[in-house]
Amino acid sequence: MCRLRSVPGESTGPLCKHLGMSPTLARPRIAPPKNVGGSLMVSAGVAAVVVVAAALLPGMRLPTFVRRVTVTNATPYGIEVEVTNPQRDGWIDLGGFPPSATRPVYQVIDQGANWVFRFTHGPDDVGQIAMSRAELKRTNWRVTIPAELGDRLAAAGRPASARVG
Repeated sequence: MCRLRSVPGESTGPLCKHLGMSPTLARPRIAPPKNVGGSLMVSAGVAAVVVVAAALLPGMRLPTFVRRVTVTNATPYGIEVEVTNPQRDGWIDLGGFPPSATRPVYQVIDQGANWVFRFTHGPDDVGQIAMSRAELKRTNWRVTIPAELGDRLAAAGRPASARVG
């Protein structure tokens, strides 16, 4: 007997024949969850990223900054200034400084206990100086481009830069 619903005293036989059903209804099959393996892979991937990030986080710190470094160019030449740490693992451009000028540079990445300043004129590297953090603090974070750099450029026959402004 075909039963679509179980109502006491009611026969569902003719209805089964009309619908073309067999006398026994099969239970609907429950579909397995889709993409179980993919979900597990995504979860495992996210977990791996979290573990790696947690392991690397102590070594990944944001740089600290010095609020202002003031550079004075005591030469008659336009000089470009860069700064790095003693390992010289990356130079930071502080910009160009016209002859006999003083200009502040704001938010300079802190180079640590020792700083190295490099000075160039055009394509020529004309000198470097090293300063300790303590020395920079004593001078109120002021750096003066040494006058002897200008003397070297003059001895090499370089004409003095035109003063702008």
